[in-house]
Amino acid sequence: MIWFEAMPDEESSSDWLGQYVLNDRGEPMPERDLLTWARWMETAARVLERSHVADLCISTVFLGLDHGLPLMQELLDNPLGYRPILWETMVFRGHEAIDMERYCSRQEAISGHERMVEKYLRETTESAAANLRALFREPH
Repeated sequence: MIWFEAMPDEESSSDWLGQYVLNDRGEPMPERDLLTWARWMETAARVLERSHVADLCISTVFLGLDHGLPLMQELLDNPLGYRPILWETMVFRGHEAIDMERYCSRQEAISGHERMVEKYLRETTESAAANLRALFREPH
């Protein structure tokens, strides 16, 4: 879908925040009615993936709002190539967010989640290996 196909008509433009919902196939669809969108957001299953690596939680979700709308220069430079940013992966340690990436498609979000899991698995493994080397290092 081209971004301007999702834009509301002039009568409802005051409600347009770049809001989207997922259809039955998990594809984003613009939702022009703000109250309908808000009700959908309250109950929708928006978590795409969730993984745990050591003490970290890695979560990928559908945002429901286009987080790319503030990037108006990109939109002006290439209106036919603009793609809404609707998914996000965040990495949490407890309640603290330590990493984040955003995506334009469900498939990009799934791939991004997998990359994030691999990144933190690698870091956790490297950190554990360094701790073991330090623990078993012979005194000089």
